[in-house]
Amino acid sequence: MMYRSFVDLVFIVVCALAVVLTQSVTLRGLKADPVDVGAEGSSRIPLESMKMLVVGADHLAIDDARFESVEHAIGALQDGQGVVVIPESDAVSHHRIVGVWWDVHRSGRHVELGVRSEGGKERS
Repeated sequence: MMYRSFVDLVFIVVCALAVVLTQSVTLRGLKADPVDVGAEGSSRIPLESMKMLVVGADHLAIDDARFESVEHAIGALQDGQGVVVIPESDAVSHHRIVGVWWDVHRSGRHVELGVRSEGGKERS
């Protein structure tokens, strides 16, 4: 009987400790409205002054030219020409896309994120 009440006491103390910790440690998140993050939501990009930079798993492409690095791809652009970064396929990771976007942004070029058209297929 003595052992059983000791286990009960330990259980009560552990539960009380959990309640105290949940009340004392607050986790705060970033307040953001996903609709407002892009400032204007989605929009069409005028391609007259932009080139599409297709990001693959191990390469980059502009028109039919392939590049191994962002620096080489940017070097092939005309002065003042912007870039629309789009994934080659769904297999390209989000981190790779954002990394390429960031490298182009740091180069001083106007850069946008684009998406591939699904060709009118309905998503399930």
